[in-house]
Amino acid sequence: YCPKWGLPLLTVLLAPSGVSFSLTGFSLSPLVSPHPPAPDVVYVGTVNPQHLPDTLLFLRARKAVLVEKPMGISAREAKEMAAAAREAGVFLMEGFWTRFFPAWKRLKALVDEGALGECRVLQGALAFPLRSVERVREPSLAGGALLDLGGYGLQIGQRLVGEGVPTPTATGRGLPGGVSNNGKVPKQQGGEVHNDVVRGSPVMPLAESELIAEMMDEARRQVGAVGPGGTAP
Repeated sequence: YCPKWGLPLLTVLLAPSGVSFSLTGFSLSPLVSPHPPAPDVVYVGTVNPQHLPDTLLFLRARKAVLVEKPMGISAREAKEMAAAAREAGVFLMEGFWTRFFPAWKRLKALVDEGALGECRVLQGALAFPLRSVERVREPSLAGGALLDLGGYGLQIGQRLVGEGVPTPTATGRGLPGGVSNNGKVPKQQGGEVHNDVVRGSPVMPLAESELIAEMMDEARRQVGAVGPGGTAP
């Protein structure tokens, strides 16, 4: 995307894996410098518990940030990041890449036009083997199927069916340690970042990320999922 938009590309190799990065104490200070070759836009793709401190670091340095989903491991964290972005007047967006699929844009257009009638029920499924991805199975790294993957279904349902569910009803099954193995919550990117750095993203607004985080908190509470330190959402 960088050549397409005439942007310089700065590639930073932090560590072989997110787990190693979180333990090495690698300094991000060179990336928040106001002097070249420090970046103007940062993608935060560290392990889930690092999203909050890493994102706040860049926002306070007035860097535009695209943060990997989930934005935070709780609604409190998502709201803290959103507030920091608004206070600094800089771009922040949660990276749900499916929002930018041509198929999604077409589906959204059909629903908005009323071509599919009244949308009353939305049913979807997302599943694949994650046994080899250790971080997903670790409470200390805010793992679990609901938090790591469940947001995909929530964000689609929120946009297509309505403006969120204040008290969702969730079912699921946990793994030893407290992370969710599966869950169900019924409900009756480069060019985009370049365009939206100033105006904010209409495709994935911050208010919507905050709402999804609130719904996820409630869903995880209902299935008994825990996060770092054994804490409930």
